[in-house]
Amino acid sequence: AELREAVDSLSEALRETVKLHYFGGYQVSEIAEMLSVPVGTVKWRLSEARKQLRKGYGIMEKTYDENETLTERVMRQVEELKLWSLRSDKSGFEQDYRNVLAAVESLGESDRKQYALADVLMRGYWWLGGNKDEIFARMKEAAVKSRNEDVMQEIVNDEIFSIINEKKRIEYVSRRLIPRLETEGWTKPLGFAWFWLGFDYRNAGEKEKKFEAFRKVTEVLDESNIYYANALAALYVEEKAGDKMPDNRKLSYGASGEQLKLIDGKLWLWSAPRYGGGSTDPWILRYTSSADGLLIDPDMKVGESFTSSDKKSTLTRVGDNETVITSAGRFENCSMYRYTGDDYGLTLCETWFCPNVGIVAHNWTRDGEKHSCELYKYEVTGTGLLPLDVGNKWYYQLTDRSDGKAFDSEKLFTVVYNDKKTVNLSASYYYNVKAYLDTWDGNILRARENYSGDPENDHIDPKIISYLDRAEKQAVTERQKVHTRVAKNVMRRIIDTDRETNPDCTEIGRWNFFEYINVKTKDGRTVLSDNRKYSFEWKNCENWSDEANKILYNFLYDIISDDIGYVWSDEWIPGYRREVELTPENGYYGYTNGKLTFEVLDDEPTETPAGRFNSCRHIRYSIHADKSGVWYFMGDFELWYAKGVGLVKLSRPMKAPNVWQLTEYRGTGEGYFPAEDGFFRRYEPATLGEGFHASVEYTYVADEEGVTIFRNALGTQDRAAFEELEAKKQQK
Repeated sequence: AELREAVDSLSEALRETVKLHYFGGYQVSEIAEMLSVPVGTVKWRLSEARKQLRKGYGIMEKTYDENETLTERVMRQVEELKLWSLRSDKSGFEQDYRNVLAAVESLGESDRKQYALADVLMRGYWWLGGNKDEIFARMKEAAVKSRNEDVMQEIVNDEIFSIINEKKRIEYVSRRLIPRLETEGWTKPLGFAWFWLGFDYRNAGEKEKKFEAFRKVTEVLDESNIYYANALAALYVEEKAGDKMPDNRKLSYGASGEQLKLIDGKLWLWSAPRYGGGSTDPWILRYTSSADGLLIDPDMKVGESFTSSDKKSTLTRVGDNETVITSAGRFENCSMYRYTGDDYGLTLCETWFCPNVGIVAHNWTRDGEKHSCELYKYEVTGTGLLPLDVGNKWYYQLTDRSDGKAFDSEKLFTVVYNDKKTVNLSASYYYNVKAYLDTWDGNILRARENYSGDPENDHIDPKIISYLDRAEKQAVTERQKVHTRVAKNVMRRIIDTDRETNPDCTEIGRWNFFEYINVKTKDGRTVLSDNRKYSFEWKNCENWSDEANKILYNFLYDIISDDIGYVWSDEWIPGYRREVELTPENGYYGYTNGKLTFEVLDDEPTETPAGRFNSCRHIRYSIHADKSGVWYFMGDFELWYAKGVGLVKLSRPMKAPNVWQLTEYRGTGEGYFPAEDGFFRRYEPATLGEGFHASVEYTYVADEEGVTIFRNALGTQDRAAFEELEAKKQQK
């Protein structure tokens, strides 16, 4: 309305010409004929009108082809809408989406319109809340009408992974979905279905069917499709693994297809579908491009940076004359790019590019753990910081020196396709632990990664405690000593409360965890992240009850941090309110039609077994959704924070009262969630029946590595009570 008002203020000749071209969709030549003026006059009027609008209305002129038809212009806008996939900050997307959607809907009926409509609706389905079922139905109808293969692939993705049971999914995809896609003549969705069927066959131990499915992908698709590259990677790494299955401890491997696009002269990571890998996987291209997908900007000078759209991360060209020595040789004049930020735990990565070779070394820090890899072999032709000729190969190996393990590793990238605008690479990763070193690190990891000797039979190897005994003697720093002490306490309890390992046990282990938590405070917000390299657990969820649900809340800090995004923020002052739609873009994966409501009430005194705390910050929040992976992270919560101490009480009503409160603490500091060296906090439920026992202890260490909290979460049940429930179940 404002734009039309500004146009109406133009002179009659300019106004008429602008409305015919921009609002009516007429070409310059058509307007010239309608108004009986030369084509040059029409062009001048449009140019002059834009100048006046810029000056008087503040509109920035963009590159614009005056001879574009309305359809061509709308199709260009659809392509521009797709670029939102590169942005970490989706603010403003909804307005763009609705504008482009309206433009597409205004077109005359055609297959081209339906094709564009499917493309646009798919973006809304991904990134917007609201009635997703309605968007999905319209998207599917438009995709079918126009034979939009990309959108139909997304529809097939939803169709496949809505089936949770792996056996049922294999049955459905192999017997019903694939034959249907073949009959209907779909190509990309068919290749996609074969790929994920191969993945399911792999998990089910169907070796021959696995390879057959991955080979089928390469027969159905051509090199331009990213799943063709992904299938090549899968065939390679599955052959390398042989009959070994990944166990997330001693062996991990995975495959990905990684698609790069050249946009505005810059190289961006566009998509990277994958499976497997593990925490040590040097996902080099993904990590380097974590700032909105930018991998290489050839115009970026040394010292210059690119900042992501959410302002949380940057990519900086640090140097151009660096020397790097790896197993593959000595590389001169290398350019080093550094990413800094926080992309799901990735806080730093440094990547060295050698001209006419490619990436020769890469370091990264994720969840507080530092890793590194280097080039050890390559087969490359072409020029530039990252030569991308088809057939180019780069082989990397991990060079981690302090993780306590001897291992084999390989990361292989192969260029599969390059049309000068899009590049597809296959990427495989293989990691196999051969031995654990007799060091503190080695023994800690040997205990953590091997405590479940026979997980299918719920058997725990009691000899595992000897590795922690050894680590206890090798611990030198305070961090190592605290880590070992807490980990050993949890592991000892896991062993002692297992009937197979300890036939004379009087308690049964139900919900026991050791967790290594990294603490970061920035801009008044305290964020927690779990370091899975060291954390371990043991659960027994048989004969569960409403009373048993209470022990789930020994995930105390984790629940708050995951629900809200951080465990404390200085903006939480009385009167503060917040509402958040739960979407993947907000970090809430698995939620459907969800909402977080949050308010800070007036300060009030609170009493717990640890003492009376005056003027506690009282917070109430509610998190609800149609679907979520962890139900007990949802519900209605109340929190009380005491200044100088931190969280002192949490209430989460269920069928039975459920209040967790501070029972013991050591150490005070500044603010409402201080985190300093030597702190200790213990919480227990106010009431707990049916023979259950539960608590959670947090022990803090702060040193040059930062602040870490070691979590000891206890959840056990008296054996007599457990076996009584067991007997009742057997009777039923």
